[in-house]
Amino acid sequence: FMGCIPSMASTGIKGILRRRTLLPCASMASSGFTAAASPLCEICSARPETLSAAANGSPWVGRSHGRVTILLTTMKKITSRDNATFKQLRLLVESSRERRKQGKTVLDGIHLVSAWLDRFGPPELLAVSESGSQQADIRKILARYPQFEPHVFDDVLFAKVSPVTTPTGILALIRIPHPPPAPAIRNSCVLLEAIQDTGNLGSILRTAAAAGIPEVFLGPGCAQAWSPRVLRAAMGAHFLLRIQEHTA
Repeated sequence: FMGCIPSMASTGIKGILRRRTLLPCASMASSGFTAAASPLCEICSARPETLSAAANGSPWVGRSHGRVTILLTTMKKITSRDNATFKQLRLLVESSRERRKQGKTVLDGIHLVSAWLDRFGPPELLAVSESGSQQADIRKILARYPQFEPHVFDDVLFAKVSPVTTPTGILALIRIPHPPPAPAIRNSCVLLEAIQDTGNLGSILRTAAAAGIPEVFLGPGCAQAWSPRVLRAAMGAHFLLRIQEHTA
């Protein structure tokens, strides 16, 4: 199976193209297909201008060929440090003040992004590395929302914006949930003070979620609950808790 799109110049579509192939046939799935350029789709012989016209009217194109379905969607390619999205993500990763100011944070990794999607739906922005966009697990995440246009960073830029030493290849920009003030506490809750280590704080949040204690109060001196490092350590526990932070 060869790709339907021969080149960006001939189609007039900006960015790069992602293709996901649904292959119910196990033998086809194990054949190791590669995406390559071809003047015509080797399944349906669709002309490039046909696909271009369809793509201009919609962020994604779907074609069915019996047992094979091809989805094509545009991705925004980012290669410059001067890009506004790169600057915003890097600020949010590095600055607690910026996270408070914007009310946003960054999720890093397949597990966290999947957990957010399961709980809240699409984030404000999805970003992947070039190498990450080829990973099967990340392609599955992107395929859940084919109308959502992700940003693709080259691997060097992605490494500079990721909060971890070895990035998994996917980030999500989200707005930090702010639960209303808790009513009178009649059951167990977690009260924390001066927990500055991000790994320890994430572990405590994970334990609270596992124990079914949804109310968590962070007093003075605690690390910021929604920092990328705490989020990663908590492994999605944030999305099951009502977290109140001391901000004075």
